[in-house]
Amino acid sequence: MRQRKGATIAVMVVVVLCLVILYNSSTTQEQVSQSVIVTVGIGKDTKAEEALSKTFVDQVLPNDTLFYGADPILDVNKELYSKIGTFLPFAVSGHTGISQARVLEPELFRFADTYVERTVIHIDLVTVLNEIINKKFYDALWIDNEWSEYEMLPFFYRDGRLDQNNITICQMNMEASHSYLLSISHSQCVSKYIVNGEVTLTGKP
Repeated sequence: MRQRKGATIAVMVVVVLCLVILYNSSTTQEQVSQSVIVTVGIGKDTKAEEALSKTFVDQVLPNDTLFYGADPILDVNKELYSKIGTFLPFAVSGHTGISQARVLEPELFRFADTYVERTVIHIDLVTVLNEIINKKFYDALWIDNEWSEYEMLPFFYRDGRLDQNNITICQMNMEASHSYLLSISHSQCVSKYIVNGEVTLTGKP
């Protein structure tokens, strides 16, 4: 999970699925010295945020840089992130409401964490940025929210909800939970590549 900030399946604002570079001409004039860094999905790991704050604050980033981190699991996450910035105790996704989320929790009788399904409070990304954090200009957005990233993708389209709310994001790093995607909206794709209820890479002959 925590390879998101600088590794494998990171989707760096290079444009995928008709996404465009995160730029909003109407808000570029709002860039000020204060930087804002947002983490969606802490996962009991703040090493990247700590390194960023220690290495770059006062050197590259201003010393009043703001850090915000969201995770629906308070255990460990709240304590860790509160040392760096503001902890937000909810899941961030593409919708607002109470629903299932895949979260990291300790596994009984084992000395390791595992992912489980839990019913938690979700707040959609645009509402978090626009109303809760209440900023229009963000220097970095790190997303690792275990499958919820896909329902947020339309927000980043040109003239999507981020544009509609005049929100600018300079840099984004996103972990894709599944690197293989199948178009289930097209009947021919479904009939060819789903065999006995399972997805096959080769498809039917």
